[in-house]
Amino acid sequence: MKKFACVAAVAALLSASAFAELKVSGFIRGGINGDCEDGYVNDPSVKGNAWVGGYYFGGNQRLRLNFDYEAENGGISARFQNDDFSNWFEESNKKVKWAMGYAKFFDGKIIAEGGKLHDAYTSTGGDLDYSFSATAETAYGVRLVVNPIEGLYVTASATNLNPDTYDYSEVDQANSAKKARRQGKIKPNHTLGAVSAKYGNDTFFVVGGFHGQGLSYAGVGFTGIENLTLIAEGKMDLTYHGQNHKAHQYGIIVGNLEYAPNDNITLGCISYSYIARKHQFFADGGTKEEDASGYQHMIVPYVSFKVTELLELRGESSFYIADRWDEDDYGTRLRNYFTVTPSVVLNASKKANVTAWATIYSRDDKLNYSKTDLGHTSAGVGVCYKF
Repeated sequence: MKKFACVAAVAALLSASAFAELKVSGFIRGGINGDCEDGYVNDPSVKGNAWVGGYYFGGNQRLRLNFDYEAENGGISARFQNDDFSNWFEESNKKVKWAMGYAKFFDGKIIAEGGKLHDAYTSTGGDLDYSFSATAETAYGVRLVVNPIEGLYVTASATNLNPDTYDYSEVDQANSAKKARRQGKIKPNHTLGAVSAKYGNDTFFVVGGFHGQGLSYAGVGFTGIENLTLIAEGKMDLTYHGQNHKAHQYGIIVGNLEYAPNDNITLGCISYSYIARKHQFFADGGTKEEDASGYQHMIVPYVSFKVTELLELRGESSFYIADRWDEDDYGTRLRNYFTVTPSVVLNASKKANVTAWATIYSRDDKLNYSKTDLGHTSAGVGVCYKF
């Protein structure tokens, strides 16, 4: 806590004195919620880790601090974020989302970046906003950004996207990895290179990227109609992870549709499709494959209506369908469910608000689920302040 106080004090001094170009922004949010007994949860409980229920409008407690300093032909950008108020500085919680410096040449037509990278030029721009730095918490390295014509950005980077590809401590496990690599079944973790590009104008944008370890993403968006957002984005992950010598291959496709006819009304829908291909285990010099293929789909329609400057009404639903047995990760079959989350927002200002919410949860009880850690009806109150 003392470390955090020092960081905040230094940031305040810098932003208020000679370094007036340093911009500090962000928000802090938190709340309390109660879980209701529904026959599958052992006891009702009260928790303080949630801010607001729901997927689109909701989220857990969070402190976010953005630091941006731009001088002539260069600057720094960093984000500190904590989603666990009982755990402030452990690296396992990935507090520093990014921290990088950059240098601009030829009026910003060429930009060199280094550090824990954040992609401000070639992300997909949708609900999940894919990029190589957004899809991996370990994107340390360097990147070159080129802006040859208006609306076009091309990047090339070298990062340790997946430094823990191998984590073998036994000799036989190391031999298994070497054999699998010779057979072309896994990629070495020294594959660092990645490329990405994005082009956009007043009507549309298109973006894509590929990393040498087998991670790729793409997106397209239509921006030709005022107040209408239409974006499709997706990623494919064929990277190999050291944990249990397992290769988990999957793809995600996300669709974003939103229409705001005026400042008071917003209508939208997000769809998610997750498709898993297989697991692979390397052991005893051979390869064992476990069929864990399947799919998961979720559709989230949402609406908000601003009644007055003080009062705003919101609502969203989640329709989740799955056909996959994931014994290793969950010990049970993934379940189908449906939720409805109405909420009432009181806006003290454009920066401060209080939200009262409730999530009504219903699931398919025909399958033999585990009777612990399943979704359940809940309600709570959350507070947020932006700065």
